[in-house]
Amino acid sequence: MPKIFARRLCSLPEAREGLTYGSPELEAVRAATRAGDRTAVAALIACAHDSDDRSDAVLVAAATVRAGHGTSVPQWLLEWVTSEPGDPIGWIVRGAVEVLRAETLPSALPSAEVMCARAAELDPADPTPWVWLVQLARGQRLGPAETARRWHRLRALAPQHLRGHEQLLASLSPRWGHPPEARIAFVTEAAATAPVGSALNLLVLRGHIEQWAELPGRARRRYLDRADVREQARAAVARWQHPHGVDPRAKISGHNLVAFWLSLCGEHQLARPHFEATRGHADRYPWSYLRTDFLRAYLRGRRRSGLV
Repeated sequence: MPKIFARRLCSLPEAREGLTYGSPELEAVRAATRAGDRTAVAALIACAHDSDDRSDAVLVAAATVRAGHGTSVPQWLLEWVTSEPGDPIGWIVRGAVEVLRAETLPSALPSAEVMCARAAELDPADPTPWVWLVQLARGQRLGPAETARRWHRLRALAPQHLRGHEQLLASLSPRWGHPPEARIAFVTEAAATAPVGSALNLLVLRGHIEQWAELPGRARRRYLDRADVREQARAAVARWQHPHGVDPRAKISGHNLVAFWLSLCGEHQLARPHFEATRGHADRYPWSYLRTDFLRAYLRGRRRSGLV
């Protein structure tokens, strides 16, 4: 290995799951959630800069509860919605936790919908409950019509909501009753209206990764080798990295996605700067498509790029 690589290896951080990506605001949400400080959790979510940041904060709070309590619900969260039944933040955090619980406890699906719907009723201007309702529609197996209804409610409130787009994309699969071409049509349209610098441009990569994941054996390699697929992905990354882009959102998760895509395509040298930019934060999606231990998959890709 060239010496220039060796001089830079020692400074690489250890791999860990990307949840807060080191964001001070999201780290504060996680710390308050672990401490069971609902006043602090509510204040941190309430002061989020915009609907995307608010959605991220709710996700961190819900995922932190799930990581710390499994399928049980902590007393402080139960007391939040009973003692402050008119607080939409309490209901959306409780509802988001219930959606995550429903992943292993299908019996939680009805209560998850009720809680998220209550949050939406209490704060009609907040798109966050609709993000979770779009996600929940898959577990409920509600089909394309109801998923579309929920999506349109979300999009009317936040036309370029990043996580909302990601959740709908996850639903646009034959498994959930959608035609195969719906996925690429959706990401192409979303990217066409996304400003330069926006992580929405990277939905194109997500769409192609989902197409690839559903193919059998050798068809996967042939798909990745298609000139049109590679060009669409290249153009999407270029728009995301455009020097005039002004949206700093999702930079680390975006670099994760690009590093995965380039590794998948065998473009290991091109993947290297994206691995460096992740600063050791690895996303479960999409690395878990390569192996259940997604951190090992991430580290293997990073080593193949010339980094360890």
